[in-house]
Amino acid sequence: MPQTINTNIISLNAQRNLAGSQSALASSMQRLSSGLRVNSAKDDAAGMAISERMTAQIRGMSVAARNANDGISLAQTAEGALGKVSDAFQRMRELAVQSANATNSDGDKDSLDKEFGELAKEIQRVLGGTTFNGSAVLGANAGAQVFQVGANTSTNDTISITTTNMTANADITAVAGTDNTGGTRAKIDKDASASDIRGVIDNIDTALNTINGERATLGASQSRFDAAISNLQISIENQSAAKSRIVDTDFAADLTIMEEGTELLDRLTRHLNGDKDVPLPMLTSCCPAWVKFFEHQFPDMMDIPSTARSPQQMFGAIAKTYFAQKIDVKRENMVVVSIMPCLAKKYECQRDEFATNGNPDVDLSISTRELAHLIKQSNISFNELPEEDFDNPMGESTGAGVIFGTTGGVIEAAVRTAYELQTGKKLEKITFEELRGLD
Repeated sequence: MPQTINTNIISLNAQRNLAGSQSALASSMQRLSSGLRVNSAKDDAAGMAISERMTAQIRGMSVAARNANDGISLAQTAEGALGKVSDAFQRMRELAVQSANATNSDGDKDSLDKEFGELAKEIQRVLGGTTFNGSAVLGANAGAQVFQVGANTSTNDTISITTTNMTANADITAVAGTDNTGGTRAKIDKDASASDIRGVIDNIDTALNTINGERATLGASQSRFDAAISNLQISIENQSAAKSRIVDTDFAADLTIMEEGTELLDRLTRHLNGDKDVPLPMLTSCCPAWVKFFEHQFPDMMDIPSTARSPQQMFGAIAKTYFAQKIDVKRENMVVVSIMPCLAKKYECQRDEFATNGNPDVDLSISTRELAHLIKQSNISFNELPEEDFDNPMGESTGAGVIFGTTGGVIEAAVRTAYELQTGKKLEKITFEELRGLD
C-alpha cells in the first residue's frame, strides 16, 4: 500500500471543504447585508450584465412615462384653450344671428358689434397666449411636437403630435382678425348689411368646424399617450420582476433558509459522525399552525421541527433591533404590522417567546382579505394614486421567497443552501422535486 510522508491528506481535504463552506457563508452574509444576490460581477457575471441592462431599460421607461404625461398635459392645455375659443365663437354666432334681424336699430347693431369685437380680440389673445413650458403651442411655436415615450432610440419610441398656428389660420382670421386689436375682424354693426352678416355666420360655422377638428386631433393624441403610459407601466412592472429574480433577495426568506440550512447541515453532520440522538428528519417550522399541531398532538416530537423562526417573526425581530437602531427609533415606539394570507399568523405573533420585555416583535398581523376591506372602507382608488416605489429597508424581494408559498418550498430552499455550505460548490440543478408537495 503506498504511503504519503509528511502530508496529511485528510487534514488538507477537511481544510479545503471548510474554506469552501466559509466562503459560501461569507457570500450569503454579504447578500443578506446588502439585500442583493449579485453584489459584484464575480457573483454572477451574466446575471450582473443582464441586470444592468434591465436597470437601464427600467429607468429609461420610467422617464418615458413622465414624458408621455407631459404630452398629455400639452394636449390638454391646447385642447382646453380651444374649448374656450369655441365658446367665444358660439356666442359670436348668437350675436350675429341677432344682429341680422330686421327689427334691430342701428344703435342695437352697434351695441351687438361691441361685444362681438371684444370676443374676437379675446380669441386671438387666447390662441396667441396659450403656452406650455414657454412654447406658444397654438401660435408662433405651433408645429410637430415629438415626445420620447420609449427607453430606446427607434421610431417606435417616439410619438409626434402636430399643433396648428390658429392665430394665422384663414378660417379663424376671417372672423376674429389677424391680431388681438380687432382691426381686421368681421363686423355686424350698422354698416353691415343683412347679407354681410349672414356671410359672417357662415364664416363662424367654418371656424367652429376647424376648431372642432383640431380639438378632436388633440383628444385622440391624449388617448394615444394614455395607451403608451399603460404599456410602459406594464413593461416596467415585468422588467422589474425579471430583474428582481436576478438580483434581489427576500431578506426574511434568506434569513430563514440560512438558519434552517445551517441547522440541517449540523444535524446531518452530527448524525454521520455517530450521534444517534440527533432528531431526523428535520421539518420546517415556518407554519405556526403546524407547530401548534405538534405541540398539542405530538409533544414528544417537538425536536423534529427546525428551531428557526418563520420569516414573519424573523423580520419583526430584525426590524425592532437592527432597523430600529439604524433609523434611531426606540423598540417600543416602533409598530410592526405584517400582512399575511394565513390567519394562524395572528396567533403566532402573540406567542410569549416572540416578545422582548412584553413588547412583541410583530405587533399586529392582518390578513390579505382584511387589508382589502380596509382599502375599500377608506375609499382608496389605486387607479388614482401616483406611481411610486415601495419601501425596501431590508433589501428588495424575492430570492428564495419565490417558492416559499408552495408545499415543501421552504425546506427545498434550505437544502439548496445546505448543499452549497457543505460542498463549497455552486448548485447547478437547484430543484429538489422529492421535497415538494402535491400543489
